[in-house]
Amino acid sequence: MSFLPIAGRELAVAARRPATHWLRLASAFLAMVVAGGFIGFSNLSMTGGSITGQALFQTLTWLALPAVLASGLFLTADCLSEEKRDGTIGLLFLTDLRTHDIVAGKLLATSLRAFEILLACFPMLAIPLLMGGVTGGELARSVLALANALFCSLATGLLVSALSRDSFRAVTGTLLALLIFVFCGPLVDFSRQEFTGAGRIIFSLTSPGYAFVSASSASGGFYRALALSHACGWVLLAGTAMLLPRFWQMKGNDGNWLTRPVFRLVPRKAAGGFAVRRRRLDRDPLAWFFTRDTGHRTSAWVLAVLILGAFGSIAVGTKARGGLFFWATLENLFVFMLYLGAAFQATRSLLEARKGGMLELLLATPASGAEIVRAQWLASLRWFLLPMLALAGANALGTLASQGRLLWGMPGAFTQWEELGMSLLQSLVVLANLSAIAWFGMWTALNSRSSGSAALRTLLWVQVLPWIAIKIVSMSAIPLVAFGMRNGNPTSIARWYALITVLLAVLLSLLKDAGFIAWSRSRLAASFRERVANGGSTMAPRRLSPPAVAPGVMAPPPKLTS
Repeated sequence: MSFLPIAGRELAVAARRPATHWLRLASAFLAMVVAGGFIGFSNLSMTGGSITGQALFQTLTWLALPAVLASGLFLTADCLSEEKRDGTIGLLFLTDLRTHDIVAGKLLATSLRAFEILLACFPMLAIPLLMGGVTGGELARSVLALANALFCSLATGLLVSALSRDSFRAVTGTLLALLIFVFCGPLVDFSRQEFTGAGRIIFSLTSPGYAFVSASSASGGFYRALALSHACGWVLLAGTAMLLPRFWQMKGNDGNWLTRPVFRLVPRKAAGGFAVRRRRLDRDPLAWFFTRDTGHRTSAWVLAVLILGAFGSIAVGTKARGGLFFWATLENLFVFMLYLGAAFQATRSLLEARKGGMLELLLATPASGAEIVRAQWLASLRWFLLPMLALAGANALGTLASQGRLLWGMPGAFTQWEELGMSLLQSLVVLANLSAIAWFGMWTALNSRSSGSAALRTLLWVQVLPWIAIKIVSMSAIPLVAFGMRNGNPTSIARWYALITVLLAVLLSLLKDAGFIAWSRSRLAASFRERVANGGSTMAPRRLSPPAVAPGVMAPPPKLTS
């Protein structure tokens, strides 16, 4: 038997997929666009090459860090649980394959695309080295830290996927495990320093995020953090190989270790829950079908409580200005969780219903495609509306409590009500982004084969790529404002620059979201039945040419000539 046979086969299949080459080309092109924007800004503003190189290097690496950390959510979180649902993983255990062969095959097959995307961006990271912004050692350490973060994220997703059966619980479990893996150690060390005065870093060494942050210095802390976090990744892989044979036979709720009765905080069948579901079923059967899973509603409540609890603890436990500025940075994490949950919610229900044949059964009833899409939209609205309201309320309260210094940290540049207006505009943009993600995700679910790839495509097209383009356009306002106010004071220049960039970003974001919503609604209304009938294939169904002779009718015999 050859060494790791599944790994060799999966690598050969993944290397021949067109998506692998297109993703590598797109990532390299995106890095070139960002680098070109920074170089053009340097020429317009007459900034030194070393300063521009350092800013470019930090931008590229910090953009790559959340991408590699989120790879476990999209690539490995549902790979083994999907095999459990399809019933194909048991066939692998009937052969001579061992558990480590299966785990290694899944890891290499899912990591090839992510590693090639990361590898295509590495040459762009060397441009700041030529510009004089960074050193060769800093470049090498950052590359090692990014590759290590990618490995740890994929290993975390594999472990949670081996313990789960449902796709939504696998993704949420992976997100929770990644948050603990990345942030738990630094938070423990920060608490020790605040309450006990201990200055030694201990628990942060297990975090791949800390290894990335400490890559800028050549101290021994980076190498210790890199080695220890990498060892934790191998421990997760070993745990996956040990637990997979014990969990692959479990079915139903037994395969979801997070939902066992031992770990349940709230009973699943609460008093009066059946009557509420019955009334909802009688009122709108389609809406009941897409909202019957209570896991989405529970996760929405948990996220809303986390948002309000984090804001309350920061506002009470720290000073107003510094604590609320820290809340402004923590807000990005909650916004990312909202985008991620909306993408998986919009794609998962329709995709699983299509793969299970439920959409074809629904279309055989008097229900139309527009009614099915409306029911899925209501389910998505029910999920993200509550956390969105909590986030908008926390931002408004934080802006009012900061006395006009929360967003930009410039005393006197903005009044309290001006910053409140900008905060509400940013909340409106987040709500519009969530709506665009929900509508485009429904269209992507009809053209994809897995929920992870559908959610990844949705976030890339709706949020990531337009966000980079909007940032580049907003940065172009810097030389225009500086040229128009050559004789103005720095506070006035900063004020006008902030106003122009915020309003320009809000306008472009709203136009982008409106375009995605209109395009997705038109495509869903025009070809919903066709996509369901094609089974997710993007190719048009092949038309067979009619036979020359009608079936059941014999062709006349040829005439005999003398």
